[in-house]
Amino acid sequence: MPGPDIHEIPAPFEPAALIDALGPGWALVEEPAGRRRYEFADSFDWRLHARGLRLARVAEGAKRHWELCSRDGAVIAAPALAEFPIGVDDLPPGALRDALADLLAPRVLLARAGLEARVRRWRLVDGDGKTVLRLAEEDGHAVATEGTPRLRVPLPRRLILEPLKGYDDSADAVAAQLERRFAARAVPRCECEAVCRVLGVAPGGYSSKIRVRLTPELPGAEAARRIHRQLLETLEANVAGTRAGLDPEFLHDLRVSVRRTRSALTQIRDVFPEARVRQFREAFGWLGEVTGPTRDLDVFLLQLPEYHDELPVDLQGDLEPFRGFLLDEHRREQAQLARRLAAPRFRGLMTEWRDFLDAEPDLEAAPDAALPVGELAGRRIWRAFRRVIRDGRAAVEAPAPEVLHELRKDCKKLRYLQEFFASLYPAERLDPLIKALKVLLDVLGEHQDLAVQAQHLEGFAERMAAEGRAPARTLLALGALVGSLRARQAASRAAFAARFDALDSEENRGAYRALFKPAADPAA
Repeated sequence: MPGPDIHEIPAPFEPAALIDALGPGWALVEEPAGRRRYEFADSFDWRLHARGLRLARVAEGAKRHWELCSRDGAVIAAPALAEFPIGVDDLPPGALRDALADLLAPRVLLARAGLEARVRRWRLVDGDGKTVLRLAEEDGHAVATEGTPRLRVPLPRRLILEPLKGYDDSADAVAAQLERRFAARAVPRCECEAVCRVLGVAPGGYSSKIRVRLTPELPGAEAARRIHRQLLETLEANVAGTRAGLDPEFLHDLRVSVRRTRSALTQIRDVFPEARVRQFREAFGWLGEVTGPTRDLDVFLLQLPEYHDELPVDLQGDLEPFRGFLLDEHRREQAQLARRLAAPRFRGLMTEWRDFLDAEPDLEAAPDAALPVGELAGRRIWRAFRRVIRDGRAAVEAPAPEVLHELRKDCKKLRYLQEFFASLYPAERLDPLIKALKVLLDVLGEHQDLAVQAQHLEGFAERMAAEGRAPARTLLALGALVGSLRARQAASRAAFAARFDALDSEENRGAYRALFKPAADPAA
């Protein structure tokens, strides 16, 4: 449905002045004043903002409701009962949940900024005594919901016009008078962006994507330092949400940052002192290990609906004991992970790594520290691509699971290098290469994920049976799932050769040669 008209006004609203402007026959009836609080909600990665949506939880007294506003001004309203953080399933069934389900899950809604306002209200009554319009003046403050709880910043006054059905002309007449005589100006219904701006919150400011600006002449050590600093910022941004277990994407993004950091330490080699590289590579290896069990359980919990649908109807209900088992395991692993991320070992790693990256790099401490990154990047990407082609051709001949797994790791390293150094190359030439690589990675990732899931399911079934937590039919259901996963793994293995052939085409290899190949290196 369309929303009300919103106007900013430079001074307190004067009802008598509006009536004088409208002329005889009109009256404004004042209603009880009150207070209103808006809590603007979005996911940590601003998924609603990216789609042009604004979501607010509005509270007046004991009553609370949601308002979802789209770019065209349409509004979806719904009761608001749950407390933040709020998942899709916590929203009331209906249009609001339907609009957000595919966009939001598995992320939760967080309160990103707030607005508290004193509200004065009137009804505009025509000559026949009929109410044709409701007006509300908001005199408010932006209020921080995180970071600085006491921060309150005054906002411009707003006058909200809500026409009653069939009386849109009256609303238009009032809006015209407000703009003509009261210096009012129409503004968007949702004040989310204005509130965030005055609070220093940047909607859309977080992204897990690598966005590092490099220039070809930059020394390799300095380029690596900039890449690692962005990866560290992403990692640190996700620590609090991971410790609290707010949603599984916090841990996912944290682990991706760890993997990318380890890859950069290995692939962008000879730019930092080797002893320091070895030290940090081992430390981040530890971090990858201790965050793994919780992430594995996250994946299984996210997969449960798919597992349910994959089973015969008569076995679907028998997965419930398995769900309970996963939840118990997840609570235990999550608590242990939270303790580790609060412990001195992790805090010390973050401090030491930050101090290392904040220091100016020593351009004489490693063989390629002073090498221009334009030369360094091409060399590293070209070598990584040649390795992928060599190992991929061998995998086509003998696609054993362990061979495909190693090839997947090589492809990831190549993709990370391309993303690290993306700013050095024209997007119109680099993006198609990354896209083609991702297509191959998808099938390799599916193959590996299915293998890991099947292996874990077998282990879970054994543990549940040993602990007396698995009815016979639950074990039967898990066995059926393992069989289904193995069959899907075989299908993905069969699809591998066609996907690799596209990467190994003469056209694709020619594009890599033209963009990355050093003059002295052999062609692929």
